[in-house]
Amino acid sequence: MAANAIMGIENVYCAQSAYVKAESAYANAMEIYMNLGMECDAADAIWSQGKIHRVRKRYSEADIYYTEARKIYARVGAEKEMAETLVGLGDVSRLQQQYLKAEEYYAEAMEICTRLGAEIAVAHAIWGLGEVHCARMEYVEAEASYIEAKEIYTRLGAEENVADVFRGLGELYRFMREYSKAEASYANSKEIYAQLAAEKKVAGAVRGLKQVHRAQEAEALYKEGRKTYTYLHLARQEYFAATVFYSKAKKIFVSLEDKKQVADVMCGLGEVYRAQNKFAEAKTLYTQAKEIFVQLGDEKEIADFFSALEAVDSARIEFDKAKALQIQGKGCGS
Repeated sequence: MAANAIMGIENVYCAQSAYVKAESAYANAMEIYMNLGMECDAADAIWSQGKIHRVRKRYSEADIYYTEARKIYARVGAEKEMAETLVGLGDVSRLQQQYLKAEEYYAEAMEICTRLGAEIAVAHAIWGLGEVHCARMEYVEAEASYIEAKEIYTRLGAEENVADVFRGLGELYRFMREYSKAEASYANSKEIYAQLAAEKKVAGAVRGLKQVHRAQEAEALYKEGRKTYTYLHLARQEYFAATVFYSKAKKIFVSLEDKKQVADVMCGLGEVYRAQNKFAEAKTLYTQAKEIFVQLGDEKEIADFFSALEAVDSARIEFDKAKALQIQGKGCGS
């Protein structure tokens, strides 16, 4: 059949990363299938177009195609395909930071796949939930999801997926500052990828290991900044050293896209500036750090920042009063 031939050609295009040609081939196949009333096959072509958009990071477009495929699968009673589409919708929602929607899609996919006994799809959904938990800094839940997914993948012999989970655990443990576990996880993923000759993913695992080492370096700088600041705050000496440590740590954490650590370092810098009576600079840093924690949904840290901002304002008022009295005293003396 012409449509099947077109789908075969487009699979070759995908393998060669010729996504524009593949997209066109899928569209042609979908039109032929629809004209022949072969709805499930048409949905497969639509789903494949969604996958192409996801790979190309065109998430809004991917969402449209996945949603259309899901409607058709639901109408023709293709539950397994619908569940796989729900996982795809969960992925594109997660990648757009729409975590509540992603969680709902993954949960629905898990329910269907568990009932159908489609274990690999169950594992995909659990892995996706782990990614959501990690993005929301729900690290305990993320770890549990990753480990559960890894156990299923291991049982099914899905080695590349096992390696993907190890890589996710590496990133998770880096965020949790459990660097030995992070190194072990990245090393495991690298070993499996190498066995599978997945060169690009080997490079990704190596990059992850380097990020762990950079994170350790940044944390050491951050701790040195805290220690230096505490000493200088008590001794009232030069603050330059603490600022240098914090600034270097911030630069590394920014390169690692570790937002929480960036915010923590900005707090440390804010404290240094506040101690020097540089209230405007301190307030700017605290405000920027607060905005990061708002993005991350960390309510405790947000509340702490309101207190910190109030402390800056109070200190500035007291400083201005003391300065005014000092000027007034000099005027009386003359």
